[in-house]
Amino acid sequence: MPDPSAEQLQALLDLAGTDAAIRRLQNTMDNLPEQQQLADLGERRRALEDQHADIRLERDQVTQVARKHDRDVGQLRERLAHEQQRMYGGDITNAKELGKMEAEISAVQSRIDEHELAELEALETLEEHEEALDALEQELATLSETIRETEERRDVAASGLLAEIAEHEVVRERQRDDLDDELVARYDRSAQRSVGDAVGRLDGEDCTACGIRLSYADVNTLVDGPPLTTCPNCGRLLVVL
Repeated sequence: MPDPSAEQLQALLDLAGTDAAIRRLQNTMDNLPEQQQLADLGERRRALEDQHADIRLERDQVTQVARKHDRDVGQLRERLAHEQQRMYGGDITNAKELGKMEAEISAVQSRIDEHELAELEALETLEEHEEALDALEQELATLSETIRETEERRDVAASGLLAEIAEHEVVRERQRDDLDDELVARYDRSAQRSVGDAVGRLDGEDCTACGIRLSYADVNTLVDGPPLTTCPNCGRLLVVL
């Protein structure tokens, strides 16, 4: 395509200026105090949710332990009742057998005592976990309300910025429509390859896109070349007027 006119090149620079203004506004939105607060609050909520999940898992494990001890106590009590019935039912009269049975009953009772103690300890731990979960759930509820209120304040603070961005976007679409399709395509390719301005201007010896001072040899080559080229330093489109 033929070299773009000075008017087209200026329109290209104007488009870059509009995009830069949109980026500045978006950066301002991203750095609103309320947005930073939301980031901190979100991190706190994730930490609390992780803590809640860990304690809930521990609670479920302790619940299983308590239930197992309870089942074991039930089974041992049935066994104890059976042995006691045999012992006191009069069927066994041999002193040696009675002695063995007494020892067995004593051992079963000891195991019952151990399981009951372990169950009691598990239930106490379970109660601690339930209290911790209740406290975390209350804190999460309070935090969620704080996040909601902060989001409302953020939205109010951002409303003006959003309106400005919308106005600039309307201007940008008009600017793009006024440019040649090939120029727009070159601009978009440059924008995809770089962060910041997609096109700069040769200002003396400097590229305004990257802010780097170019060598005299590069400047002379650029001045002698086409009015729209690329910066030898950053590779972005460069307008040489």
